Amino acid sequence: MQFGDTSSFIMNYNVTNCNTPYGCPCTGYSCSLTNTINVAGGQGGVLNLTGLRHFTDYNLTVQAVNRAGAGQLASISFRTQEDVAGPPLVSTSTLSRFAIGITWQQPLEPNGIIRQFQVTYRPVVKGVDSKITVRNVSVDSLYFNVTDGIEDTMYNITV
Repeated sequence: MQFGDTSSFIMNYNVTNCNTPYGCPCTGYSCSLTNTINVAGGQGGVLNLTGLRHFTDYNLTVQAVNRAGAGQLASISFRTQEDVAGPPLVSTSTLSRFAIGITWQQPLEPNGIIRQFQVTYRPVVKGVDSKITVRNVSVDSLYFNVTDGIEDTMYNITV
């Protein structure tokens, strides 16, 4: 693509939807973060946008500028790719001598659509390489009860 006598490009991008249950980081609800980049030289080419948030909707506009002034805006909307979710906040409670209740909150940074939670647990017994148990839990459930525990035993638990 030739840009002729273009001396620079003005590119703006803004966040239109952070896709988190808590909104965008700037206010905690919803917001419009706008960044402007001036690219000197009129040869066009590729400009990589870095530091964008995962699984976030953006609007991007580009405007060519030459000695006569600024041209028309070209725009496109896009969503960045998903990434691994941030950690949920986990808490446990003793239900009985054999049972442990595990509860958690949605991750502050889901970085995509949460499809399920994976709970792993294993007894911590000195000198014994204990079996790890893995359970997949529906995204609609924010708790899991370990009911097959060993009496009065400490557990290593992850969600």
